[in-house]
Parts: sequence; C-alpha cells; structure tokens
Amino acid sequence: MLKKLLLILLFLPFIFAAQAQQSIKGIVKNDSGNPIANAKVQIQNTKINTLTSPAGNYLLKLNVGDYVLNFNAF
Repeated sequence: MLKKLLLILLFLPFIFAAQAQQSIKGIVKNDSGNPIANAKVQIQNTKINTLTSPAGNYLLKLNVGDYVLNFNAF
C-alpha cells in the first residue's frame, strides 16, 4: 500500500504539469491576406519563439497564463 502511494505521489506533479499547458496557434498574413512564411512569432520579454511554416502557420505550447505575442517578418 505504501509503495502504491509513493508511486502516485511521484507522478502527481507530472499529471498537473501536463494539464497546465495551453497551445496558441494561428496564421500570419500580410495586408493582402497572403500567408507569410518564416515570420518570427515571439512571446514578449522571453526567449520563447517559433517561425511560421510556408503556409504562415505557427504553434506555441505554453503554461497557462496571459501573453503578448510579437510578430516580425523580414
């Protein structure tokens, strides 16, 4: 019984950590509505970033919270 309890307590933080994530996804487009490939999508004041796909899509997996996204296309 004690062994089972220890196993449950050991994995409990991982269960909560897995549930405390969210995904932010979208498409970056120009003024004409065309997708922008390789645009940088970054969470403000962090080093968390990604580049858009050739179709302009991006996906960021983050902890639950409020974020400001910055977009840069070159």
